[in-house]
Amino acid sequence: MANQQTYYLAIWDNYNGNGMNYLLFPTYDAAFAQTAKWARNALEDWWSSMEEKEIIHYRSLSNEDLMECWGDITGQTEYFEVQPMQLQS
Repeated sequence: MANQQTYYLAIWDNYNGNGMNYLLFPTYDAAFAQTAKWARNALEDWWSSMEEKEIIHYRSLSNEDLMECWGDITGQTEYFEVQPMQLQS
């Protein structure tokens, strides 16, 4: 009988031509943290279209809140997701 293990795929789909990034993690929390890290690292790419108060606001958000409003920041051009995957051994 095969064993089934759940892993979590962190996905970053960048519609601006940079393609998709994928990383696989053993927990949801680790995968979610990766998507938030990607977003925080990419946040400064969007600063040129923001006012200073918006930059300060977005930098101060929790990971959860940042991910919730990412579509507003990017004009719906980027997408993050954590997708569970069942792997069998």
